[in-house]
Amino acid sequence: MLLVATIMLNKISLDARAMEGQIKKIELQRNAILILDAMTKNRNTQNPALGAACLDEEKKRVMQNEIDPKLIEKAKPIETDSVETTRLTIKAGEEKTIFQKQGRGNCITLNRAITINGKTGTIELTTCEKRVLS
Repeated sequence: MLLVATIMLNKISLDARAMEGQIKKIELQRNAILILDAMTKNRNTQNPALGAACLDEEKKRVMQNEIDPKLIEKAKPIETDSVETTRLTIKAGEEKTIFQKQGRGNCITLNRAITINGKTGTIELTTCEKRVLS
């Protein structure tokens, strides 16, 4: 009886660890999506990695998924408590890497369709989990 209880507790412990890994992966995906979404739907002249969409002066609003080429050139990596962006690349005719640095944790790369300089292309963002050093 004690052996069965021990085996069941061990299985529950293994399942909990697996679920924790799944949750971390989902959190990384969510954060990467939020950063990429903000970059393509907002405009932030102070930190273009948080918004590089073109501005329609006449309508006084940003044009979603249309990237300002001069603004995106100024984008710098973003770091939060849990994630960091490590690579940003624009692919529209030619491939141009805006920034690149080494990631320290698990990483995910997302692509999103954009328009830049009148050309359809993609923006590719790599986001990594920040490892906590103990």
